[in-house]
Amino acid sequence: MNKDILAKKEADVNALAEKMEAASSVVLVEYRGLTVAEVTELRRALREEDVEFKVYKNKLVQRATESAGYAEINDKLVGPNAIVFGHSDAVAPARILANFAKDHEALVIKAGIVEGKVLEVEEIN
Repeated sequence: MNKDILAKKEADVNALAEKMEAASSVVLVEYRGLTVAEVTELRRALREEDVEFKVYKNKLVQRATESAGYAEINDKLVGPNAIVFGHSDAVAPARILANFAKDHEALVIKAGIVEGKVLEVEEIN
């Protein structure tokens, strides 16, 4: 593989790992089955609370979690996933996602990271 491509991928992994470490909370969700309108509605609700919803390739997330020390969530990286980053309020992402999931069964909360600790779904809810 081209050295430039490898360097770019390594930089992407490092940037994501740093973003995970800097966030007050991180939640991994599966969004398969949501319509574009529903994802837009979710993004709008998250943005109002200074929460970011971003889709990454699972392999990139896997490498970033290994780099950041959160490899426990790698077994949940199956299917179309998104990562939700809480910046100012550690509880906001979980609260918004749990409320949205009540009305939209297609949204599945898989795992989370709060203050450096990996949490299971029950702890997030």
